[in-house]
Amino acid sequence: MNEGRKVVTALANPKHEKALLTVSQLIATGKEEGGHVTGLNMLKVPFQTPVSTVNRMLEEQEPVRESIEEISKKSQQETVNKKGAKTLASTTFESATAAFHDIFKGLISETEDRQADMLVMGWQGGFSLGRIYNTSVQKVIKNLKADLSVLKDRELDEINSVVVPWGGGLHARLGMEIGLRIAQAVGANLRILRLVKPGINLKDEEEELRKRIRPLAGDFERLSIIVKKSTDVTGGILEELEENQDDLLIIGASHEWGIRNVLFGTIPDIIADRAPCSVLMVRRCVTEDWKLKAAEGVKRVKEQLGMTSSPDNN
Repeated sequence: MNEGRKVVTALANPKHEKALLTVSQLIATGKEEGGHVTGLNMLKVPFQTPVSTVNRMLEEQEPVRESIEEISKKSQQETVNKKGAKTLASTTFESATAAFHDIFKGLISETEDRQADMLVMGWQGGFSLGRIYNTSVQKVIKNLKADLSVLKDRELDEINSVVVPWGGGLHARLGMEIGLRIAQAVGANLRILRLVKPGINLKDEEEELRKRIRPLAGDFERLSIIVKKSTDVTGGILEELEENQDDLLIIGASHEWGIRNVLFGTIPDIIADRAPCSVLMVRRCVTEDWKLKAAEGVKRVKEQLGMTSSPDNN
Protein backbone atom coordinates (compact mmCIF):
# COMPACT_ATOMS: atom_id res chain seq x y z
CA MET A 1 0.00 0.00 0.00
CA ASN A 2 2.89 2.40 0.67
CA GLU A 3 4.80 1.65 -2.53
CA GLY A 4 4.01 2.92 -6.01
CA ARG A 5 3.02 0.57 -8.83
CA LYS A 6 3.94 0.40 -12.51
CA VAL A 7 0.78 0.45 -14.60
CA VAL A 8 0.24 0.11 -18.34
CA THR A 9 -3.05 1.59 -19.57
CA ALA A 10 -4.45 0.41 -22.90
CA LEU A 11 -6.10 3.35 -24.69
CA ALA A 12 -8.47 2.70 -27.58
CA ASN A 13 -11.48 4.99 -27.20
CA PRO A 14 -10.92 8.77 -26.74
CA LYS A 15 -14.23 9.02 -24.86
CA HIS A 16 -12.89 6.95 -21.96
CA GLU A 17 -9.19 7.86 -22.01
CA LYS A 18 -9.42 10.41 -19.19
CA ALA A 19 -11.27 8.02 -16.86
CA LEU A 20 -8.81 5.21 -17.60
CA LEU A 21 -5.76 7.40 -16.99
CA THR A 22 -7.23 8.86 -13.81
CA VAL A 23 -7.97 5.43 -12.36
CA SER A 24 -4.54 4.20 -13.44
CA GLN A 25 -2.87 7.14 -11.74
CA LEU A 26 -4.70 6.45 -8.48
CA ILE A 27 -3.87 2.73 -8.62
CA ALA A 28 -0.20 3.50 -9.26
CA THR A 29 0.12 5.93 -6.37
CA GLY A 30 1.16 4.51 -3.02
CA LYS A 31 0.68 6.14 0.36
CA GLU A 32 4.31 7.19 0.61
CA GLU A 33 5.55 7.20 -2.98
CA GLY A 34 4.33 7.78 -6.49
CA GLY A 35 4.17 5.21 -9.25
CA HIS A 36 4.44 5.18 -13.04
CA VAL A 37 1.71 5.07 -15.70
CA THR A 38 2.25 4.31 -19.38
CA GLY A 39 -0.59 5.35 -21.68
CA LEU A 40 -0.32 2.78 -24.48
CA ASN A 41 -1.86 3.16 -27.92
CA MET A 42 -1.79 -0.11 -29.90
CA LEU A 43 -1.79 -0.39 -33.70
CA LYS A 44 -2.81 -3.60 -35.43
CA VAL A 45 -0.94 -4.27 -38.67
CA PRO A 46 -1.37 -7.10 -41.20
CA PHE A 47 1.33 -9.80 -41.25
CA GLN A 48 2.44 -8.79 -44.75
CA THR A 49 2.92 -5.11 -43.87
CA PRO A 50 6.50 -3.90 -44.59
CA VAL A 51 8.59 -2.50 -41.76
CA SER A 52 8.73 0.90 -43.52
CA THR A 53 4.94 1.11 -43.48
CA VAL A 54 4.83 0.18 -39.79
CA ASN A 55 7.36 2.90 -38.97
CA ARG A 56 5.33 5.46 -40.90
CA MET A 57 2.17 4.44 -39.04
CA LEU A 58 3.97 4.90 -35.72
CA GLU A 59 5.16 8.35 -36.74
CA GLU A 60 1.62 9.32 -37.66
CA GLN A 61 0.53 8.55 -34.11
CA GLU A 62 2.31 11.65 -32.75
CA PRO A 63 -1.03 13.50 -32.26
CA VAL A 64 -2.25 10.49 -30.27
CA ARG A 65 0.82 10.62 -28.03
CA GLU A 66 0.30 14.35 -27.51
CA SER A 67 -3.32 13.67 -26.59
CA ILE A 68 -2.27 11.06 -24.03
CA GLU A 69 0.23 13.45 -22.45
CA GLU A 70 -2.32 16.27 -22.35
CA ILE A 71 -4.97 14.08 -20.72
CA SER A 72 -2.40 12.71 -18.28
CA LYS A 73 -1.26 16.14 -17.14
CA LYS A 74 -4.82 17.40 -16.79
CA SER A 75 -5.89 14.31 -14.86
CA GLN A 76 -2.86 14.61 -12.62
CA GLN A 77 -3.44 18.29 -11.86
CA GLU A 78 -7.16 17.87 -11.18
CA THR A 79 -6.51 14.99 -8.80
CA VAL A 80 -3.64 16.71 -6.98
CA ASN A 81 -5.97 19.61 -6.21
CA LYS A 82 -8.30 17.30 -4.30
CA LYS A 83 -8.19 16.68 -0.58
CA GLY A 84 -5.79 13.95 0.46
CA ALA A 85 -3.79 13.85 -2.78
CA LYS A 86 -0.34 14.27 -1.21
CA THR A 87 1.80 11.96 -3.34
CA LEU A 88 0.02 12.01 -6.70
CA ALA A 89 2.32 14.68 -8.07
CA SER A 90 5.22 12.21 -7.92
CA THR A 91 3.39 9.64 -10.06
CA THR A 92 4.92 9.94 -13.53
CA PHE A 93 3.29 9.50 -16.94
CA GLU A 94 4.61 8.53 -20.34
CA SER A 95 2.93 7.87 -23.66
CA ALA A 96 3.82 4.99 -25.97
CA THR A 97 2.67 3.58 -29.29
CA ALA A 98 3.35 0.02 -30.44
CA ALA A 99 2.45 -1.97 -33.54
CA PHE A 100 1.64 -5.67 -33.44
CA HIS A 101 0.05 -8.25 -35.71
CA ASP A 102 -1.95 -9.51 -32.71
CA ILE A 103 -3.25 -6.79 -30.37
CA PHE A 104 -3.86 -9.25 -27.53
CA LYS A 105 -0.33 -10.61 -27.61
CA GLY A 106 0.96 -7.09 -28.01
CA LEU A 107 -0.73 -5.88 -24.83
CA ILE A 108 0.72 -8.78 -22.89
CA SER A 109 4.17 -8.28 -24.40
CA GLU A 110 4.23 -4.53 -23.75
CA THR A 111 3.05 -4.98 -20.14
CA GLU A 112 5.66 -7.61 -19.36
CA ASP A 113 8.50 -5.93 -21.29
CA ARG A 114 7.90 -2.74 -19.31
CA GLN A 115 7.90 -4.80 -16.08
CA ALA A 116 4.52 -3.38 -15.15
CA ASP A 117 2.63 -5.12 -12.36
CA MET A 118 -0.82 -4.17 -13.68
CA LEU A 119 -2.59 -3.69 -17.00
CA VAL A 120 -5.64 -1.41 -17.03
CA MET A 121 -8.14 -1.77 -19.88
CA GLY A 122 -11.55 -0.39 -20.74
CA TRP A 123 -14.73 -2.32 -21.55
CA GLN A 124 -17.15 -1.02 -24.16
CA GLY A 125 -20.82 -1.97 -24.47
CA GLY A 126 -22.77 -4.64 -22.61
CA PHE A 127 -21.76 -8.04 -21.25
CA SER A 128 -23.56 -10.36 -23.65
CA LEU A 129 -22.23 -13.89 -24.10
CA GLY A 130 -21.24 -13.14 -27.69
CA ARG A 131 -19.22 -10.08 -26.72
CA ILE A 132 -17.52 -11.88 -23.84
CA TYR A 133 -16.65 -14.91 -25.96
CA ASN A 134 -14.89 -12.77 -28.57
CA THR A 135 -13.35 -10.14 -26.33
CA SER A 136 -9.64 -9.38 -26.15
CA VAL A 137 -9.89 -9.04 -22.39
CA GLN A 138 -10.68 -12.72 -21.94
CA LYS A 139 -7.63 -13.66 -24.00
CA VAL A 140 -5.46 -11.34 -21.95
CA ILE A 141 -6.80 -12.78 -18.68
CA LYS A 142 -5.57 -16.25 -19.55
CA ASN A 143 -2.01 -15.27 -20.45
CA LEU A 144 -1.05 -12.05 -18.65
CA LYS A 145 1.58 -12.42 -15.92
CA ALA A 146 0.46 -9.28 -14.11
CA ASP A 147 -2.61 -8.04 -12.26
CA LEU A 148 -5.49 -6.88 -14.47
CA SER A 149 -8.13 -4.18 -14.05
CA VAL A 150 -11.01 -3.61 -16.48
CA LEU A 151 -13.01 -0.39 -16.20
CA LYS A 152 -16.64 -0.12 -17.27
CA ASP A 153 -16.78 3.66 -17.45
CA ARG A 154 -20.10 5.38 -16.87
CA GLU A 155 -18.89 8.98 -17.13
CA LEU A 156 -16.57 8.65 -14.13
CA ASP A 157 -15.41 12.08 -13.07
CA GLU A 158 -14.96 13.09 -9.45
CA ILE A 159 -14.55 10.15 -7.06
CA ASN A 160 -16.11 10.81 -3.65
CA SER A 161 -17.48 7.37 -2.79
CA VAL A 162 -16.00 3.91 -3.46
CA VAL A 163 -17.58 0.57 -2.54
CA VAL A 164 -15.84 -2.82 -2.51
CA PRO A 165 -17.78 -6.09 -2.03
CA TRP A 166 -15.77 -8.48 0.14
CA GLY A 167 -15.72 -12.23 -0.36
CA GLY A 168 -12.34 -13.08 1.13
CA GLY A 169 -10.44 -14.41 -1.89
CA LEU A 170 -7.23 -13.18 -3.56
CA HIS A 171 -9.12 -11.13 -6.15
CA ALA A 172 -11.35 -9.53 -3.52
CA ARG A 173 -8.26 -8.62 -1.50
CA LEU A 174 -6.77 -6.94 -4.56
CA GLY A 175 -10.02 -5.01 -4.96
CA MET A 176 -9.79 -3.84 -1.36
CA GLU A 177 -6.15 -2.80 -1.80
CA ILE A 178 -7.02 -0.79 -4.91
CA GLY A 179 -10.04 0.71 -3.16
CA LEU A 180 -7.82 1.88 -0.32
CA ARG A 181 -5.28 3.34 -2.74
CA ILE A 182 -7.93 5.31 -4.61
CA ALA A 183 -9.78 6.50 -1.50
CA GLN A 184 -6.68 7.62 0.38
CA ALA A 185 -5.33 9.38 -2.73
CA VAL A 186 -8.39 11.57 -3.32
CA GLY A 187 -9.90 11.66 0.16
CA ALA A 188 -12.94 9.59 -0.85
CA ASN A 189 -15.18 7.54 1.42
CA LEU A 190 -14.63 3.79 1.16
CA ARG A 191 -17.25 1.18 2.07
CA ILE A 192 -16.42 -2.50 2.37
CA LEU A 193 -19.61 -4.48 1.75
CA ARG A 194 -20.01 -7.95 3.26
CA LEU A 195 -23.10 -10.05 2.54
CA VAL A 196 -23.97 -13.00 4.79
CA LYS A 197 -26.75 -15.56 5.10
CA PRO A 198 -29.80 -14.81 7.25
CA GLY A 199 -29.32 -16.00 10.81
CA ILE A 200 -25.66 -14.95 11.04
CA ASN A 201 -24.55 -12.56 13.79
CA LEU A 202 -23.79 -9.32 11.95
CA LYS A 203 -21.73 -7.83 14.76
CA ASP A 204 -19.40 -10.83 14.90
CA GLU A 205 -18.98 -10.77 11.13
CA GLU A 206 -18.15 -7.07 11.18
CA GLU A 207 -15.57 -7.48 13.92
CA GLU A 208 -13.89 -10.37 12.11
CA LEU A 209 -13.74 -8.39 8.86
CA ARG A 210 -12.40 -5.34 10.67
CA LYS A 211 -9.52 -7.44 12.00
CA ARG A 212 -8.69 -8.58 8.48
CA ILE A 213 -8.78 -5.08 7.03
CA ARG A 214 -6.98 -3.20 9.81
CA PRO A 215 -3.42 -4.17 8.76
CA LEU A 216 -4.07 -2.84 5.25
CA ALA A 217 -6.10 0.25 6.15
CA GLY A 218 -3.60 1.58 8.69
CA ASP A 219 -4.66 5.07 9.84
CA PHE A 220 -7.11 5.66 6.97
CA GLU A 221 -10.21 7.07 8.66
CA ARG A 222 -12.75 7.37 5.84
CA LEU A 223 -13.45 3.64 5.93
CA SER A 224 -16.73 1.99 6.88
CA ILE A 225 -17.71 -1.68 6.98
CA ILE A 226 -21.24 -2.67 6.00
CA VAL A 227 -22.45 -6.19 6.83
CA LYS A 228 -25.88 -7.12 5.48
CA LYS A 229 -27.98 -10.24 5.29
CA SER A 230 -28.86 -11.47 1.83
CA THR A 231 -29.76 -14.72 0.11
CA ASP A 232 -28.43 -13.46 -3.22
CA VAL A 233 -25.02 -11.84 -3.72
CA THR A 234 -25.86 -10.14 -7.02
CA GLY A 235 -29.17 -8.75 -5.80
CA GLY A 236 -27.64 -7.64 -2.51
CA ILE A 237 -24.83 -5.70 -4.18
CA LEU A 238 -27.14 -4.04 -6.72
CA GLU A 239 -29.56 -3.10 -3.95
CA GLU A 240 -26.71 -1.46 -2.01
CA LEU A 241 -25.69 0.50 -5.09
CA GLU A 242 -29.24 1.70 -5.68
CA GLU A 243 -29.45 2.98 -2.10
CA ASN A 244 -26.22 4.99 -2.33
CA GLN A 245 -24.87 7.41 -4.91
CA ASP A 246 -21.48 5.77 -5.31
CA ASP A 247 -19.02 6.88 -7.96
CA LEU A 248 -17.05 3.66 -8.30
CA LEU A 249 -17.57 -0.01 -7.50
CA ILE A 250 -14.49 -2.25 -7.36
CA ILE A 251 -15.18 -5.97 -7.58
CA GLY A 252 -12.80 -8.92 -7.68
CA ALA A 253 -13.04 -11.83 -10.10
CA SER A 254 -14.93 -14.93 -9.00
CA HIS A 255 -13.73 -18.53 -9.33
CA GLU A 256 -15.57 -18.84 -12.65
CA TRP A 257 -13.30 -16.43 -14.54
CA GLY A 258 -11.79 -19.16 -16.73
CA ILE A 259 -15.12 -20.30 -18.19
CA ARG A 260 -15.45 -19.08 -21.77
CA ASN A 261 -18.92 -17.54 -21.44
CA VAL A 262 -17.97 -15.32 -18.48
CA LEU A 263 -15.38 -12.58 -18.26
CA PHE A 264 -14.51 -12.14 -14.59
CA GLY A 265 -17.18 -14.53 -13.31
CA THR A 266 -20.96 -14.57 -13.39
CA ILE A 267 -21.47 -12.23 -10.43
CA PRO A 268 -18.90 -9.56 -11.46
CA ASP A 269 -20.18 -9.63 -15.05
CA ILE A 270 -23.80 -9.13 -14.03
CA ILE A 271 -22.90 -6.41 -11.54
CA ALA A 272 -20.76 -4.54 -14.07
CA ASP A 273 -23.57 -4.70 -16.62
CA ARG A 274 -26.33 -3.49 -14.30
CA ALA A 275 -24.60 -1.17 -11.83
CA PRO A 276 -25.66 2.51 -11.93
CA CYS A 277 -22.05 3.68 -11.45
CA SER A 278 -18.66 2.98 -13.01
CA VAL A 279 -17.26 -0.47 -12.22
CA LEU A 280 -13.65 -1.60 -11.95
CA MET A 281 -13.27 -5.38 -12.22
CA VAL A 282 -9.94 -6.68 -10.92
CA ARG A 283 -8.06 -9.94 -11.09
CA ARG A 284 -4.90 -10.86 -9.22
CA CYS A 285 -2.18 -12.62 -11.20
CA VAL A 286 -2.21 -16.16 -9.83
CA THR A 287 0.68 -18.52 -10.57
CA GLU A 288 0.24 -22.29 -10.79
CA ASP A 289 1.84 -22.64 -7.35
CA TRP A 290 -0.69 -20.20 -5.94
CA LYS A 291 -3.55 -22.12 -7.56
CA LEU A 292 -2.41 -25.36 -5.92
CA LYS A 293 -2.00 -23.72 -2.53
CA ALA A 294 -5.39 -22.04 -2.86
CA ALA A 295 -7.07 -25.33 -3.75
CA GLU A 296 -5.46 -27.12 -0.81
CA GLY A 297 -6.25 -24.39 1.71
CA VAL A 298 -9.61 -23.14 0.48
CA LYS A 299 -11.59 -24.68 3.33
CA ARG A 300 -9.26 -23.24 5.96
CA VAL A 301 -9.30 -19.79 4.33
CA LYS A 302 -13.09 -19.77 4.14
CA GLU A 303 -13.35 -20.64 7.81
CA GLN A 304 -10.85 -17.95 8.79
CA LEU A 305 -12.64 -15.29 6.75
CA GLY A 306 -16.15 -16.32 7.69
CA MET A 307 -16.91 -17.32 4.09
CA THR A 308 -18.88 -20.34 5.25
CA SER A 309 -21.57 -17.94 6.46
CA SER A 310 -21.89 -16.16 3.11
CA PRO A 311 -24.76 -16.68 0.67
CA ASP A 312 -24.35 -19.89 -1.34
CA ASN A 313 -23.54 -18.19 -4.63
CA ASN A 314 -20.79 -15.94 -3.29
